[in-house]
Amino acid sequence: MTFDCKEQLAGATSVDFYLLTETSAWPVVVTDMNVANIVITPMANDLEVDGSIEPESIQINDKPKLDASGQIWPVDISFTYLSRGLNMELLLEKYANQPGIARACFNDGSKKQFGTNMEPLYLTWENNYGTKIEDSHGVNIRIKGELSARPLYY
Repeated sequence: MTFDCKEQLAGATSVDFYLLTETSAWPVVVTDMNVANIVITPMANDLEVDGSIEPESIQINDKPKLDASGQIWPVDISFTYLSRGLNMELLLEKYANQPGIARACFNDGSKKQFGTNMEPLYLTWENNYGTKIEDSHGVNIRIKGELSARPLYY
């Protein structure tokens, strides 16, 4: 195995979360080769929410660990979404604590899927009001779960 020294851009640019009810056509065994074939049909949403992810706030941790049953991949994705208001909270309530998957796009152009229909992730959120007038305010979003294999490239 040879490792060279090409520069790779760090960080993620976006994260999408889909409920399992918004997905279909799951293969029996999900691999890097067939993960892109999963059909995603986001639910219709009549709530208008303006906002964006706070720059450089996306944190993705998927460091494998070894336990008695073998290697597992705890997934912990977090970021701050800069939007407040009733519509934002109503939308988050639809997704909170429901099984789903996350898809992330990275600055180097690669994309990964975290979670499957058999090993879903769960979204939680909390308001972030800030403490000083110059602080950003929004919603802290966290997506967590455990996988039996590494996240998949798609």
